[in-house]
Amino acid sequence: MQMKILIAGLSSLTQNYVAALTACGMEAIVDLSDTPQAASYDGLLLPGGGDIDPSFFGQPNCGSVSVD
Repeated sequence: MQMKILIAGLSSLTQNYVAALTACGMEAIVDLSDTPQAASYDGLLLPGGGDIDPSFFGQPNCGSVSVD
């Protein structure tokens, strides 16, 4: 049975992840909605991105750049 992996992101920015998972024999589904049917997937891939603004965690910015 083929594993089904959810990639949280945009199709235009996650092509390399889809290619890698597909090459490993997995089915990769890209979805950025807030209500995917999580129980129907075997795994979740959270691609990296820009720094998260430390203020979200009540912390000062000590070197993060290009925060989202």
